Amino acid sequence: MIIVPRHPERFELVASAVTKAGFSLARRSLSESPAAAQVYLGDTMGELMMLYGASDLAFIGGSLIERGGHNPLEPAAWGIAVISGPHVFNFESIYQCLQEHDGVTIVESAGALLVCLTRLLNNQQALHESGQRALAVVESNRGALGRVVAGISQRV
Repeated sequence: MIIVPRHPERFELVASAVTKAGFSLARRSLSESPAAAQVYLGDTMGELMMLYGASDLAFIGGSLIERGGHNPLEPAAWGIAVISGPHVFNFESIYQCLQEHDGVTIVESAGALLVCLTRLLNNQQALHESGQRALAVVESNRGALGRVVAGISQRV
């Protein structure tokens, strides 16, 4: 499992929680090998996209509480399954598009997250298909900025 806290001030707190829970830990900031640990802590800045690329699926943290999570297009662009809690107000239109195309799974609780993770990790075909639906949403919207600018330019 890879955990990437959103804010640097949480790096030590998360590291402590992982070890207190009895899991072995490797830290990106210390160049420790993730292969030898149960949990890899992405305690660096600017590397989230790379860490998504090393993943099979992504749970967008912060979304089970009224904080909201990260941009779901980042993991979707890697073609990995995207799971989120219900609090998606900071990326509402993106989530709506992903939901319309079955490119994200929304869970309401930590218990539902566990059920979803278990289902996907035990069914490689479902895991792959979920990621491909998420990627299809990204692919179908590539070049959107250019289309908007062109549309505005035609009206001016």
